[in-house]
Amino acid sequence: MNSSQKIALWTLIGFLVLPCVGLIIISLRICEPTVLLISLFLISLSFFLYMKFSDRKKGRVAFDERDESIKKKASHAALTAVVLYICLLFFILRWKFGENGSVPINKLYTYWLGIFIIYVAVESIAILVQYGRGGKENE
Repeated sequence: MNSSQKIALWTLIGFLVLPCVGLIIISLRICEPTVLLISLFLISLSFFLYMKFSDRKKGRVAFDERDESIKKKASHAALTAVVLYICLLFFILRWKFGENGSVPINKLYTYWLGIFIIYVAVESIAILVQYGRGGKENE
């Protein structure tokens, strides 16, 4: 497993498991939802940054053309998922609030957080799927 796969796997775990734990805590009414979501986001972000920059060794090729191609395709898939999420979100908001309605400002933060989580999750899944399609020993 190369560093890109490790990063994608741990990022996927961090960004999917922690929000699920947060939703369970919110449903049990232990903590204020906004505070919990922001703290989980910061924990996930720090975890992601640690994984991103911790696996650097000198004298080793860390990134080649195949990795670049996989990263580019994964980013395109993630951006496509985000655009679809935003379009769906606009349709749902229009349906829920109508033409003259207004969206509560505290909901906008959760929509942005949703965009970020969808981007990271889809990108990580796409990276893992593309490396999984590799030949012998992921070459």
